[in-house]
Amino acid sequence: MSVKDGFPFDLCLVAEETGDDFERSLSVARSLRIKQIEFGSLWGQRIDRAPFGMLVKAEELLKEFEVEACVIATEAFKSVLLGGIPLENIGQDPHFLEHLDLVRAAVEGARFFGAHMVRVFSFRREVMSGLGNPSPLLIGGGEFPEEMVEKITEALKPALKIARDGGVVLAMENVRSCWCNSGRNTSRLLDAVDSPWLKVIWDPANAFVSGEDDVVGDGYEQVRSKVTHVHLKDAVVLDPATGLTAWQRIGDGAVGLQEVLQSLKNDSYKGCVSIETHWRPEKSDREDNTRKTYEGLMELLGQPM
Repeated sequence: MSVKDGFPFDLCLVAEETGDDFERSLSVARSLRIKQIEFGSLWGQRIDRAPFGMLVKAEELLKEFEVEACVIATEAFKSVLLGGIPLENIGQDPHFLEHLDLVRAAVEGARFFGAHMVRVFSFRREVMSGLGNPSPLLIGGGEFPEEMVEKITEALKPALKIARDGGVVLAMENVRSCWCNSGRNTSRLLDAVDSPWLKVIWDPANAFVSGEDDVVGDGYEQVRSKVTHVHLKDAVVLDPATGLTAWQRIGDGAVGLQEVLQSLKNDSYKGCVSIETHWRPEKSDREDNTRKTYEGLMELLGQPM
């Protein structure tokens, strides 16, 4: 187990949450007794743009620190808009093709590092401004028109072929700014795609800030059989009228992470729980924030530090 005998989950750390220095991220993981890490960049270089020598150095450091690469966490498709593109023209769209190349490079990177997943997203919702905070809190994450389900299903076909050929799973993370924001909407797409090469990175805090009113109950129930990885962070709603939200230290927000963890334990969840801090108080240090977030998780789990 990652922390001590009897600990209910393997722990993972999102490397970029501690800063751009990959070696330092590994040092933080090791100091917290975390044995798995996910990353989409190395020393500030996106994985598809990192020179081969940098990949070799990262591989050597992973062995030195005895930490395993778990997920190549790309931003693939997160910013790509499909709404104005006819279904038959998606495969010619330059922005889509750029992100498809990112998926191809990430799958190669996953094979190089021995990671079994590449993170992707479900394409950007047209109504979103910036990162979507604030935006209206919509019950169940809002509507997911059949037209968009069809377009995203079509767009994912070449990405899934790349993943299948590389023996690497694509893991779709639910996020506020994309079509798969809630458990319901994420499950709808996964059911439409119906591929063993597409699984879910479930982020209950992302579902919460998207407007899902029952993250632990109905939201998790929708995706539970599809979850291959879990991201943990916490959040609060600052202004229900505008949908303004803020990230919090694990355990200090309103997501209901105690219940989330209990549900995972009840299901004998076998994947990783990954610390994705996001919480950045003014004039704070990212590494320190991650350590405090880890402490919050240990408190929820009743684990000694």
